[in-house]
Amino acid sequence: FKAYPNPVKDVLMVQLNSTASYTSNVLITDLKGRIVMSLKVALQKGVNSIRISDIDRLSSGIYFITISLGEGIFRQKLIKE
Repeated sequence: FKAYPNPVKDVLMVQLNSTASYTSNVLITDLKGRIVMSLKVALQKGVNSIRISDIDRLSSGIYFITISLGEGIFRQKLIKE
């Protein structure tokens, strides 16, 4: 998957390709592994775009965005300005 822009200020876009329709969990965690944001999204087979608009409530720093799909768990480092 791709999360952009990175670094992010207020709105994060996530683009991912799914091989089937799923309900997925999207987690944003801090460096200590604490969940600071969680959302559930319905994904369709093919390319999906997810808009996360409340990133501005996070403090500046380094986070990880994790997406759980039927194909596995995917993680990417995220920098909040």
